[in-house]
Amino acid sequence: MVLSSNSIFLFLSLLFAILKSKISVKVKYFIWFLILLSFLFPIRPQFGSGLIRLSTGATVQTAVRAGQTSGGQAVSQVAEKASQANLWEAFLGLPWFEIFFVIWLLGCAFHLGKYAYSYIRFKKMLQRWGTEVEDEETLFQLQLIKERMGVKSKIRLLHYPMTQSPMLLGFRDILIVLPELDYTEEELQLIFQHELTHYQHYDALINLFAILAKSLHWFNPVVRFACRETQEAGEMYCDYDVLSRKDTAYRTFYGETILTMIDRSKKTPIALTTCFCSYKFNLKRRIIGICL
Repeated sequence: MVLSSNSIFLFLSLLFAILKSKISVKVKYFIWFLILLSFLFPIRPQFGSGLIRLSTGATVQTAVRAGQTSGGQAVSQVAEKASQANLWEAFLGLPWFEIFFVIWLLGCAFHLGKYAYSYIRFKKMLQRWGTEVEDEETLFQLQLIKERMGVKSKIRLLHYPMTQSPMLLGFRDILIVLPELDYTEEELQLIFQHELTHYQHYDALINLFAILAKSLHWFNPVVRFACRETQEAGEMYCDYDVLSRKDTAYRTFYGETILTMIDRSKKTPIALTTCFCSYKFNLKRRIIGICL
């Protein structure tokens, strides 16, 4: 099942590279999401059976019978072969499935723990150093964009001095985190529209699926690459939605803002967050998509 998902992913990567802009970013994002889900199908291990079954008992018995009818030298040779066969049989008889399963489980637990630690640590840092935004103009711009986009959920707004890029996080307690900078009205509207578009696309939930897929398949580099492609497609789909029906001047301003944020942002994003510019990979494709 994993091999088939890998093959489909590699085929689609080649297809999208050939077709380039002929396929919409929305379709790409949906397809990558389906590929991501294919890596999350449940695994049903069967205990009590090894990965390889080899029946050597009959061979050993035949060899022993042959030895009984031969001389002392033949008996010695057969006994040596029987001993080697017994060692090989003992090696194959080890619970290899259980051994590999434990190794996989430890790797999975390590990666899940790493992401959980990153997220919990960041939440604690927010509680300690984050401050609720009280500026009336900033709150007004957030409410204005919420009404314009039809978002009715409560969205909290925090200033956090140790982040370089705006980000959205949370599933119930939804937060937009802003660096402590001076923003123009246009910049605030752009940032809020971008992050609320991520919220409407359920990108935080899809990032959770990506974390689960990478943790379950920690040994498979294709899965990690598929998750990156999914997240990049999500960013490009968000850009597409924000820039629909916008003129060239606004697109230029949007692209310049992203470049500025990427220049300041950290290389490693926080787990379960949707940053204004979460990755530096494939920046050329994203900027080309903005300008088109």
